[in-house]
Amino acid sequence: MVTKVKALLVLGAFAAMATGTAQAQIPATAGCSNAKMKCATNYTKGILGVQAKAAKAGVAEDPLGIQKVTDKYSGLATSCIEKSDTKFGANCVGAGDGGLKAEMDALMGGLKTQLYTNPAPMGANACFAGQTKCVANLIKGVIGVDSKALKGGLFSDNLAMDKVLSKFDDTAFLNLGKGCMQKLDAAGKACTLTGLSGQAASVQDQVTAFINQSTCEQSPAGATYNVTTTAPVGNCGTTSPGTVNPLLVCGSLYIGGGAGTTPYGATPAGSASRFNLAGGKNRVCPRTQAETGSNLDCSDVGCFFGTPLPIVNGPLSTCVDNAFITKGYGALVPKTGVFKGDILLGSTVAVTSNAAEPCPKCIAGACDSAAANAGASCTPGSTTNESHDCLPAGPSLPQFAVSLAGITTGTSSLTNGSGLFCPSQANAGAFGDPAVTNITETGTPAGDITVLAGAATLASVYCIPATGNVLIDGAADLPGPGAVSLQISADVLP
Repeated sequence: MVTKVKALLVLGAFAAMATGTAQAQIPATAGCSNAKMKCATNYTKGILGVQAKAAKAGVAEDPLGIQKVTDKYSGLATSCIEKSDTKFGANCVGAGDGGLKAEMDALMGGLKTQLYTNPAPMGANACFAGQTKCVANLIKGVIGVDSKALKGGLFSDNLAMDKVLSKFDDTAFLNLGKGCMQKLDAAGKACTLTGLSGQAASVQDQVTAFINQSTCEQSPAGATYNVTTTAPVGNCGTTSPGTVNPLLVCGSLYIGGGAGTTPYGATPAGSASRFNLAGGKNRVCPRTQAETGSNLDCSDVGCFFGTPLPIVNGPLSTCVDNAFITKGYGALVPKTGVFKGDILLGSTVAVTSNAAEPCPKCIAGACDSAAANAGASCTPGSTTNESHDCLPAGPSLPQFAVSLAGITTGTSSLTNGSGLFCPSQANAGAFGDPAVTNITETGTPAGDITVLAGAATLASVYCIPATGNVLIDGAADLPGPGAVSLQISADVLP
């Protein structure tokens, strides 16, 4: 009887596997994508190995060793990239490596500059040699988890991903000091001289950003990640030891240094942004205007990020348009809703001086009297009726860049003991409070969004450059910090 039960269980397991495989949508380009990402894994492992060998001996890197690794990667008919193109042909996303080698070289060069502080020509550095191995294993592990999911047309296994990440840096997990980077510190290899302590997270972020972008370029879109702002509720952040704004209201934008007088403004609800998901459906990639059918909800260069943002400040009231000036990338864990992304925006400020209505609105399909094109046909882009179809009435300042690097469902913060958070910040503090030395916004993940949409909060604390307008910069005290929390509805669609 036991034998029969076991047999039935085995048959049932095979049936379930077969059903899952049949239902999973495996892109025809998956084979080539995985092959080229494996090429990338081997290239980084090889180059980091050459770096490690040189660091151990305190000598210059072997140019022949570098060339050998390069030849195995690309440039010859027998190289990994060329063999992938030959094998998969039209099922490759694109011929060649698509700039992948340049991205890998930039990553490894940047990490070496960050972690290897010995002066030229080179000093023996056993710690850096160990760090290169940590990074190589991290890249191999993360790409391996993604590739396994892509082969099956599945979502990446977040438990397997956590295992890979904890082997690199254990501080965010059990914090037992068993991560590769922590072990190097404990081994007495003078890692503190390279500034490793506290930098493991930075290294991981750089590697993740590289994998996000390279996977998006090499892998097909496997699903869509949709984000729509919702009406804010409660508080999502703090300033300390602040008294002016000790609590930061959810769904609001705070700007400027300690001498600023610009009040915070609510971000309009109802605006959408859409991204592609690639690899194991956990790499957040730009979705083009052609794919969404509009520049209002895509996430590629030139796409708007949200609706116009009204900032009420008396005669200095403004309307701010934000748009992607680089492609948006990030990482998502669909089963938990955890998200972290890198978004670079171009902000265009129009000085409307209209405190009652800083941004014009679309009412009954027509731009209202606050618009420069009053009466024009329009479509509301938010629940409060702001619309990109309705042009603000007032002079526009030159566009400037605002980086939301690290926007997250986790915690985002800036800390500076003197209260000078940003380059060229003139006055200490933040948001009109000169005493502030810490700004923190706290996000929340949406939970499992593979089945149903979930509520989440995205958090970002960042630096805002000067606008170039003396009055606006003076009122807001810019350059200075910025903080925003976006309450959203998030979901994943096929």
